[in-house]
Amino acid sequence: MDLEQTLAEDQMEVVDDCSQEEEHQQQSSDSASAVACRPKTKTTNSSDGDKREIIFVPAPGIKRSQVWQYFGFYKYKGGDDVVKKDYTCCKICKELIPYHTTSNTTNMTTHLARLHSIKIEPVASSKRKAEEMSDVSQPKMTAMFKIKENSPLYTNITESLTKYICMDFQPLSTVESRWFQEYTRALNNRYSLPTRKKLTKELIPKLYEKVKLDIKATLSGLSTQCCALTTDGWTSTRSNPPVNYETITCHFIDAAWEVKTVNLETKPLGGASNAENLKANINKVMREWAIQPSGITTDNASNITKAMKLLNDDDELLQYGESDDLELELAADDEQQLIHLSIAHIKCFAHTLNLAAQKALSVSSDSLANVRKVVKYFRKSALAGEL
Repeated sequence: MDLEQTLAEDQMEVVDDCSQEEEHQQQSSDSASAVACRPKTKTTNSSDGDKREIIFVPAPGIKRSQVWQYFGFYKYKGGDDVVKKDYTCCKICKELIPYHTTSNTTNMTTHLARLHSIKIEPVASSKRKAEEMSDVSQPKMTAMFKIKENSPLYTNITESLTKYICMDFQPLSTVESRWFQEYTRALNNRYSLPTRKKLTKELIPKLYEKVKLDIKATLSGLSTQCCALTTDGWTSTRSNPPVNYETITCHFIDAAWEVKTVNLETKPLGGASNAENLKANINKVMREWAIQPSGITTDNASNITKAMKLLNDDDELLQYGESDDLELELAADDEQQLIHLSIAHIKCFAHTLNLAAQKALSVSSDSLANVRKVVKYFRKSALAGEL
């Protein structure tokens, strides 16, 4: 009986202990719930050992790290209203994290990741993003002082650039070259290069019209038939379909007795390269530039030879005066007379010599073989070379 009574008493003690432990856990849970229901306040030990209630204070707006969305500082409730910055206060759980000794966000970032499963980017990344955003919103000093496009300096630089590309036959993609852009910034970092589209659609056509007016003014001061033309054509096989081009160049002696050469036109012929189209294009250029050449030099091709014959047979070739065409006016006995001046057709000497050489090489193969033997002998024999 004594053994059974002892076991029963031990069992009752175990039950009482379990009940006390459950009651203690329930009290702790209720206490934690009560604290959690009081946002932005927490009880902590002060320096003199008393428990004092704290109030959460948001961090200043100048803090750039994302961690400050969850942390701030604190002050004592009912105290002197001074914000304490020796610790930071977690906005979620009101835990105080030492801050005065480190002045960085590492401890706060670790706290959020460990207790609240919140990952924060490193401070360096946040800072770099803030700087990038600042670069977008805040214009740089160099951008604020860029040369205005309507200023004389910008116009002068841009015109010189356009002349360089045109006169030196540079590709239009020059303005897109990284190294050319770096070179331009080194010369003047306030100047902005024009785009390739602006260069093609605006700057080059504008320069062309200006140069064209200057050349027209020069040609208009020449005496009648004091210039000559050269023309040649070719086919561009890189186009699909192939395109026929023709270039017409003017040569003259200016007032200072200097020989000048200007390219009047290099354009697609606009059709087949036959005599009629070639004649019409030459006539159009002479009318457009208001010139009467004394002669035109071409190659010996049959199409251009026929075109020159058609040009000289054209009764409307020379027309000045009311029609503003190429015409020569002569006053005789107070009566206006029109005369037709023929244009000399000059065959290219180099092309003629080339044709003669090809003709000479068309002799029999036996004669050519004998000539080759003679040349070979004199080239290889030292004795023959001394003769």
